[in-house]
Amino acid sequence: MSEAAEGPSEVVLSASEAFVHLPVRVTARARQSTISFQAIVDSPAVTQTVSIQASAFGSTVEERISVQASGQPVLSARGRQFAIFDQRLAFQVTASSGILAATSLPSGAGFDPTSGVFEWTPAASQAGLFKVIFSVTDAAQRSSAAEVQIQTGSGAPVIDTVQNAASGSTDSVCSSGSLATAGGGWLAPGTEVLVNRAPVPVVFASTEQVTFVCPSLAAGTPIEVAVQTAAGRSNALKTVLRDSALGIFTVDGAAGGQAAATIIDGSLIAMPRNHRFAAEPAQAGDQLRIPVTGISAGTDPNLLSIQIGDLELPAASVEPVAAGVSNVTVSVPAAAPLGAAIPVAIRYRSPKGEVTASQTATIAIEAILQ
Repeated sequence: MSEAAEGPSEVVLSASEAFVHLPVRVTARARQSTISFQAIVDSPAVTQTVSIQASAFGSTVEERISVQASGQPVLSARGRQFAIFDQRLAFQVTASSGILAATSLPSGAGFDPTSGVFEWTPAASQAGLFKVIFSVTDAAQRSSAAEVQIQTGSGAPVIDTVQNAASGSTDSVCSSGSLATAGGGWLAPGTEVLVNRAPVPVVFASTEQVTFVCPSLAAGTPIEVAVQTAAGRSNALKTVLRDSALGIFTVDGAAGGQAAATIIDGSLIAMPRNHRFAAEPAQAGDQLRIPVTGISAGTDPNLLSIQIGDLELPAASVEPVAAGVSNVTVSVPAAAPLGAAIPVAIRYRSPKGEVTASQTATIAIEAILQ
């Protein structure tokens, strides 16, 4: 911006093409004259020039950018599927261009390359995991492929993973009162989680995963996790309760991805400005709130440290916000590194002197530009 306001001010953004996604508006802090943001382009876009407009203080500026098409046809296929014996499973595969094909089809399954529709009614004799390969080839003989796994069964729940709900760790899964997630199939809202055959609180359930509160047991206690629905009880998976199962929550659930850490009284995620989230990079002096699991509500902040880049910083406070979730607060120092994906991790030192650490996630930090 050619001028900077004494207080916060908005800049309205727009693009000439619908396949270019921008934040509708971004906010400049007091006396900030430069703002960065992300422009996300849909993968099927063709090579062309588009314009981006920014309006503020009663004036509008325009910048033209070049969009380059992908060198290969874009194939869109479903994730893992679950099929019940004697019930029809159908889903569609699409591509930006070219001719579709499928290989490794199970017996009795069909695929229409014109519509992209896959159909199958598995028999009871076809229990197990099937892997179907879908592909697309365009006129220039460029191709893309994707694998879709199909698990068949009776509809009774199955679980194949139990992991830390924040870090995704399958080793440091549970500590007293932390959150863990069981993943599998034929789950549903209302799914019950059993730990050592006793029910525990459930905080979220979908068709493929259920997140629960780990029981309050002594560290080192072996535990078995199973789930139960109206269709039956699943297999059980074993793990061990840890002293601390520390993990940082991320915006998309990817363990090493963008942390769900917030600034500005929790109203903005500390990430690049984008069209999906209310977000803004952190700046020096901001109070960063990092949501974690694996520490108790009464944890002494002096037992925690936060690693931002190469800096190790003391925690300012620990605040419980929900079952199994606490916010760890730290002040962003002037010496903090700058960038769109700065590593951040948390370490916990137990009263016995044992140190555990979360996974490494990322945050965005920008300079105070005036």
